Amino acid sequence: SNPKNVEYMKTWLQAVEKAVDQAMEDRKPATMEIGRTETENLVFSRRYVREDGNYVGGGPASYNVESNAPIVGHESEADEEIQMVRFVREEGKDIIITNWQSHACNIDGNRDKSPHYMASGEWPEVMRSYVEQELDVHCIYFQGAAGNLGCRSSIEGEFALEDSKNYQAIGETLAQYVIDACNESDVFTEVETGLIQVDQYKMEINKSDGTPAKQEKDKPELNTISIGDVSIVTFPFEFFDYSAKWLKERTPYDMTLFLGYANGSAGYMAPEEFWDHGSYEVLNSHYERGSAEKAMTHFLDTLEDMREAK
Repeated sequence: SNPKNVEYMKTWLQAVEKAVDQAMEDRKPATMEIGRTETENLVFSRRYVREDGNYVGGGPASYNVESNAPIVGHESEADEEIQMVRFVREEGKDIIITNWQSHACNIDGNRDKSPHYMASGEWPEVMRSYVEQELDVHCIYFQGAAGNLGCRSSIEGEFALEDSKNYQAIGETLAQYVIDACNESDVFTEVETGLIQVDQYKMEINKSDGTPAKQEKDKPELNTISIGDVSIVTFPFEFFDYSAKWLKERTPYDMTLFLGYANGSAGYMAPEEFWDHGSYEVLNSHYERGSAEKAMTHFLDTLEDMREAK
């Protein structure tokens, strides 16, 4: 880290501490509600099989760097669901937490082009501010599992490329789904708050070459949290939405939020289903095949234990 980065980190940490102190002072009794809504043609798989079954593409690195052959795509559908948790407070503004399984970055494939930066992490801020303005709430957006998803399709006509490179349009479009859901009386359901449980687990995992990860920094921390009928799993990886859907379908909780890039950035964690399909997400993974399934099994077992203890 150069001196500018070190100074920035200190300033940033001080700001976080101040924000936490302010949040603690602003605590109010609240009830908890959960809601879900589906986007439409707003998130796409970056690895897909074309309709003719022959040409395969999507996203950067459409060819295997080792064989220079087209990468075999995966046919799983993108996760269009937005998860929402609303805390309705007796005093003060309500709080809305949203989670969507898609990149906060629209990968353009060419770092020299300005749209790559224009549509970076900007749309979550557009979405957040738009929701807060329209609903008079505090809105918090959490990144989901996005290793194989982006905000645009490479297939002409599925989503206008000029729109997908406009972070303002993406942010406002996503915000409108949340706003509409909050304005519909039958979307949200009140769930139990109460008991909070936390599990922190250092994952014993092999590296991509099959050797054990000996250093502590190479043993990623998996966190599992439950708040009444809602649970949260966090990890430092970029999981695929395929894994998120697997866990969401099996969770014993009314809602499980799947949050990535938490407490570090440990790289891609591709599920078994994708390993034979290649591409840079698999080739650049730091961990061996089967690691995603090992993490998912841990999360599910922990969630079931927590639910039973409740």
